Amino acid sequence: MNQVNMLTNVLSRTATRLLQLPFEVLSQQTRNTFVLQRRNPVPLHKTGGRAKRLKHRHFIYDLVENTDVKKKKPIDIILTSYVEGIGDRGDRVTMPPLRAYNRLLLPGLGVYATPENIIKYDSENEDRAKTKYSSPYIPRLLSILKNYLLNVTMSYDNPWKLEKYHVRAALRKAGIFLTDDCLTLPERDIIGPNDEYENKEFYITITVNKKEQVKVRCRIHHWSNSVTAKIPVNKDFYKKKSEAIFPDDQAVLDEMPTPYHIQAQLELEAKQAL
Repeated sequence: MNQVNMLTNVLSRTATRLLQLPFEVLSQQTRNTFVLQRRNPVPLHKTGGRAKRLKHRHFIYDLVENTDVKKKKPIDIILTSYVEGIGDRGDRVTMPPLRAYNRLLLPGLGVYATPENIIKYDSENEDRAKTKYSSPYIPRLLSILKNYLLNVTMSYDNPWKLEKYHVRAALRKAGIFLTDDCLTLPERDIIGPNDEYENKEFYITITVNKKEQVKVRCRIHHWSNSVTAKIPVNKDFYKKKSEAIFPDDQAVLDEMPTPYHIQAQLELEAKQAL
């Protein structure tokens, strides 16, 4: 009994000191849960009888489950606004909990898919205005294509006329696959081989999902299997600006974004000039 009273007095003095501190004590909950199981079963006692005293072996536990290392199940989120690469307002998406919290819940771009929220946003589906894109991945795709410089390799040994399958082959090298109906070539024919076209630019138009259109900057580059062929050499051509094959297209090409490689080279030259 004396030990119990002593322990009570110590706890009381410690709690009093904490309550008298000038600053607030941070008290924060944690969601750590450990599921344990006794290694040795506890002896039972008769109804109304006195419980048997537990021994040291009864306080030995085996860990059954640690929820901290348990893989969290994906959660359903309803988007409250358009999110690039994910979906439009009212769409239900399934994401890992941490990513959903940081990407959608914390910025206020989504809410939990509770029964109340499902009813709320389902009722808005008919009235809400959809974005102008046919897919949530379209803005990213259009941005990549607008800033891309496509190298179209053509023969220096045989006569040719630029066709869609030439451009499609160049796009496949870049990891872009499309059909002929998605591709629009310049109205005027480009016929070669022609040294004047080497490293000159033109643009094509790509249609995505039969809705969005984007102009892609292209350059002609000759190639020959003959060691005696005298092809004009342009070192680091993809880092330098060039002229249009057709002067009428120069204004359109100037309005298009500068390719990434040329932007990096211009920034490097600007730093070296300082």
